[in-house]
Amino acid sequence: SLLSPLDREMKSSYSVQIQAISEDTNSNQTASSFATLSVTVFDVNDNGPVFTSSLNSVNISENESFGTVVFIAKATDADVGDNAHIVYSLAEQSDVFDINSTTGVVT
Repeated sequence: SLLSPLDREMKSSYSVQIQAISEDTNSNQTASSFATLSVTVFDVNDNGPVFTSSLNSVNISENESFGTVVFIAKATDADVGDNAHIVYSLAEQSDVFDINSTTGVVT
């Protein structure tokens, strides 16, 4: 059984030495054997994305053309594989701004 929680982001694999001992109680002789158990910790989606770009404010002229890039959002996720896949979206519907769900480009 596990004695403490596993965290794939901290350690993704373990190598455990197992020993088997047989004892002859009549002659007090022992024999032993060793085996190595390799344990791989699979990832679960236990980390949320973290924005690496500052989301303070930007200034844009009122006469900018349609499709002008206003901002590029960038986030990372400490998970791996599909659990680290990030999709961008606007938190609220907007008639003025749009975001590319893959690149994070706000136009």
